[in-house]
Amino acid sequence: MRKTEKKQYSIVLLLVIFAVLIGLIIPSHRLKLNVSYPHENTTLTEQDFLIETNNGTLQIGCSSFDEVIALLPEGKILGMSTIYKPDNLDCLFTFTEDEDILHRIHINTPALSTSRGIKVGEPFARAIKIYGSNYAKVNLLNESDDFDAVYGTDDNIIFQVRKNNITKIIIEKSMST
Repeated sequence: MRKTEKKQYSIVLLLVIFAVLIGLIIPSHRLKLNVSYPHENTTLTEQDFLIETNNGTLQIGCSSFDEVIALLPEGKILGMSTIYKPDNLDCLFTFTEDEDILHRIHINTPALSTSRGIKVGEPFARAIKIYGSNYAKVNLLNESDDFDAVYGTDDNIIFQVRKNNITKIIIEKSMST
């Protein structure tokens, strides 16, 4: 073997060893999630999936794209997706791909609330008082003040909690076909 061939093989071997080492290091540094399940699930009703806007009521799992646009006409569709962002509200509406039915809303503003009156910015203790303590808790290990509280099973209300205050609310209905 010539000297240049030996050098090329050495470089390739070093690159392979480096790639294997990176492959072994990355999984060991992944963030680890802790999930605590409740002893009993909170039962959500159809009423829990209503959202009151200044212009009318929307029902997650029933309202169509056209109904949302009629109530909140100022906004934009994000890309070529099924997500609609109203201009005057910090929230996102997600629709089913084929039927154009509202199946999820991300609320980042105190201007909208759950049907039980919980808003972004409120202490999570208020949500526990209204919805109860039967929620699944998802958090990074060693991060007890920052977590997601999931009420329900297939149809959910999720409270994103940071330093014991609600920072986002996600309400979603599974749309099984």
